[in-house]
Amino acid sequence: MAKYDDVSWHFDGAKFPKGEPIELGATHIGMFFKWCAINNLISEEHTQRNSEELKQVRTGQLSGRDFVMDFCDGVLGSDDLTETGNRFAEDYYNDNTDFGKKCAEYSGDYCRAIDQGREHGEIYEFEDNPFNFDAVQSIVDDRFNEWKVYDVVRDLKQFIENENLEDADNQYALGQFYTIGYPTSAHKKTAYGWFQKSADQGHKEAEYRVGLCHFKSQGAKFDQDLGCDWFLKSAEQGVAIACFYLGQAYHYGDGKEVDKIEAAAWYSKALAGGVIGAKDQLEYINGKA
Repeated sequence: MAKYDDVSWHFDGAKFPKGEPIELGATHIGMFFKWCAINNLISEEHTQRNSEELKQVRTGQLSGRDFVMDFCDGVLGSDDLTETGNRFAEDYYNDNTDFGKKCAEYSGDYCRAIDQGREHGEIYEFEDNPFNFDAVQSIVDDRFNEWKVYDVVRDLKQFIENENLEDADNQYALGQFYTIGYPTSAHKKTAYGWFQKSADQGHKEAEYRVGLCHFKSQGAKFDQDLGCDWFLKSAEQGVAIACFYLGQAYHYGDGKEVDKIEAAAWYSKALAGGVIGAKDQLEYINGKA
């Protein structure tokens, strides 16, 4: 298990106040642990073994510090967190990381959140109380949102460096990266560009995404006729959601002439492919809704 923090590191350190209980060295660890618990970033081992105590941590009946001392031996490590929690801790809780240099490290945020006027060496004077946790929670929430963008950008850079960008699957994956990781109008255009490259090679999911981009004007010009052409290409390769959109097109006259029989046929294919919403549309067409 990789360690992010250990109460003994603080208790044995030169800045720890002499004669004070060791628990003072776990207050900041416990607040980070509680934040992780609230955000469902605690490992399955804890959620199964200590589920009741974790509920008490989330509701404030048990402090994060007490949980760390009683159930983690005063240690915060990789076994305590989920995969996402570990990625965040590696970048944010650890010292001297790239993310820490570009944004902030947890220890600095912790001190700034509770009392901006104190020096880092006075970290052990902060009380373990709900008021202080609320201050820490607010700043860590903001930092986590910053980190999620940072993490996507890092993955994207690594992907571009390591993968063959002429491959249709990789082009589709890049389209997904820009769609999910960068939900802005500028990046939607970039996403559309990668979906188009992939669709031009016959990638069935990319064909659907190109159709959707035109159908809903997501990074591409609004053209429902063209969107339906791409939906058809995708549907003919068995993509159920593309069948659903063709059903919508024939049902409501968006890019196709209204044709309830044709709409029902496409809805039926979509339903057979697992698109549950097609059932309601079929019932509506058949007058059963």
